[in-house]
Amino acid sequence: MQLLQSLDGADADSEQLERLIATDQILTARLLRVANSSFYGMQGRIHSIRDALVLIGYRGLRSLAIAASLSSALPGEGGQPGGFWRQGLAAGVVAQVLGRAAHLNPDVCFAAGLMHGLGRLLLARAFPAQCAVVEDWRREHDCMQHEAERAVLGLDHLEVGQLLAERWRFPAALVSAIGGHQDPVRIAQDPYAALVHVADAVVIALDVVPERDAMVPCIDEGAWRRFVASPEVLLHLLHDIDEQIESAAGLLQAP
Repeated sequence: MQLLQSLDGADADSEQLERLIATDQILTARLLRVANSSFYGMQGRIHSIRDALVLIGYRGLRSLAIAASLSSALPGEGGQPGGFWRQGLAAGVVAQVLGRAAHLNPDVCFAAGLMHGLGRLLLARAFPAQCAVVEDWRREHDCMQHEAERAVLGLDHLEVGQLLAERWRFPAALVSAIGGHQDPVRIAQDPYAALVHVADAVVIALDVVPERDAMVPCIDEGAWRRFVASPEVLLHLLHDIDEQIESAAGLLQAP
């Protein structure tokens, strides 16, 4: 969690980041795989974390390291990353693109998008039978995931995710984004909650995880205007989003 906690303060120097990554051989292997992907155009030429830092930059590498670390610490169902982390990774990429254009911290944007559904993963792992009932209820009533969870379980994944983020001492911006991205009041007050609200809807609309029969949420008009000036702007910002997601998806695979 050191990488996440570092988002709250001033940037650490690149040598400190390099040392932190180097202590984890699996993380190092995953990052080098991504750095050597076709997206960066350096196939087979990046041999060290220092080389990757030069290519991707401090902020970019830290964001990728966060994604790889969390997908290892919290694997999806059956120990596989599957749709959950792919959905989160796509939301992280979209949030980073939209947030950068709005002059927000790109690392926080990426991490917030990546982890916005953290509570959903925890519920699925802790209560698989009950979550199957939630899915049936959601399809039958054609409603949002968190609405079905509240109807069946009496709580939702946003609440669970926020409690977990607080317990793990995540930065305040991440706690708010995880717990508040469907709350109109917090969307209006917090830029990261608003950003993740928009990014989540965009990713669902793009059908990044086809097997998830999810309803596209109604988007808060103020949040949409804040991050998307026009459909043309959105298309421009996301013109290579599929390639970015595919490149980053290497982080979810075993080295």
